[in-house]
Amino acid sequence: MHIRAIDSDGDWFFGKGLQSYKYDNSAIAQNVKSRILSFLNDCWFDMEEGIDWFRLLGSKNTQTEIELAVRKAILLSYGVIRATYININLTSVDRNLIITYNIDTIFLTNIEETVEV
Repeated sequence: MHIRAIDSDGDWFFGKGLQSYKYDNSAIAQNVKSRILSFLNDCWFDMEEGIDWFRLLGSKNTQTEIELAVRKAILLSYGVIRATYININLTSVDRNLIITYNIDTIFLTNIEETVEV
């Protein structure tokens, strides 16, 4: 698997030839993170893709729904075999959400990532 790399601002990376792409495990990790951060109806070529973050973060008592949506996004990502651990840390005061997950891919096991929404 290979995909175009994303810079620190979340934009596609250009100008370095083949170095502008990520391969294998790093491509899978970036794809999973991108799928988690994607908003529902925000992808012009697939309006059904993404997580309904506005509803989930705008309502109370949605932590279970958030975990299920994140788990679905992870497991439907190319190259992911299983999600061995997902932790959702949601603070209701400032609506800060930190997601920590551990996945096994077709290339490696025990890849831990943290995403802040």
